[in-house]
Amino acid sequence: MRGEKGFIYEIFSSFQGEGSALKGSCYGKRQIFIRFTGCNIALGDFGSQHSGCIWCDSPNSKEKEVEEVNVQSTPGTIDFQRYANPCSAKFVLEQVKRLESPDLHSISFTGGEPLFQNDYCKNLAEFLVKEGYILYLETNGSLPEVAREVVHLFDYCCCDVKDRSSGASDEKNWENLINKEIETMEIFKDTGKEVFAKVVVTQNTTEEEVSWIAKKLEEIDVPLCLQIVTPYGAIKKAPNIQHVFKLTEKAAEYLSPKNIAISTQMHKAIGIL
Repeated sequence: MRGEKGFIYEIFSSFQGEGSALKGSCYGKRQIFIRFTGCNIALGDFGSQHSGCIWCDSPNSKEKEVEEVNVQSTPGTIDFQRYANPCSAKFVLEQVKRLESPDLHSISFTGGEPLFQNDYCKNLAEFLVKEGYILYLETNGSLPEVAREVVHLFDYCCCDVKDRSSGASDEKNWENLINKEIETMEIFKDTGKEVFAKVVVTQNTTEEEVSWIAKKLEEIDVPLCLQIVTPYGAIKKAPNIQHVFKLTEKAAEYLSPKNIAISTQMHKAIGIL
């Protein structure tokens, strides 16, 4: 059967560290994370010159097929066991049940890009929903045609909207990428799901781009989280706080203050996965 097995990079239990105080965010909630392999943006769908986003903190999950999946042995630890890929939905469910805790809020599909393995993502989501789990999708939003097929299976969606400084696309493809991300969020919004946009902001994020993105989000009534980049790889330092103030003020030209918030990667700050 198509999509019976797929490639997973890791499965672990932790707390959602992104999203801040916005409707649709699961910030601070206990989740089990299923990190899919493969990222269509990193593999060149939009002409990226940097193998995807320059601030990506999961570069090992960019390739679509990896030999092994890493599964956390005990929540709260970095003790992992390795199993062979590809993984069946039954195997993933077994690991979810083993890592399940009384405070579990939802299951996060993250990546990589979960929708890149479209058949497997759909089949695994159906499998978990039948078991009663609430699903949260973190997506780059560039595959609205796949989002339309799976939207009924997810309760929450965090869409990573890429500004130019992300390196996710070349210049000629950037607006096309943003429009696809907007379309994906509109699909979730129109079906009554909780959805918000997350823009990782760097020193090079411009007020003009934030304003343009905010205007598009205002049209579909979706909140905006400006997430201050965590220095990693090519990113040596975060933007100064005065720049962040200007970005949120620019977003407020179109969005209500209740639909604007900043965030950092809380899990990185407190030293958890």
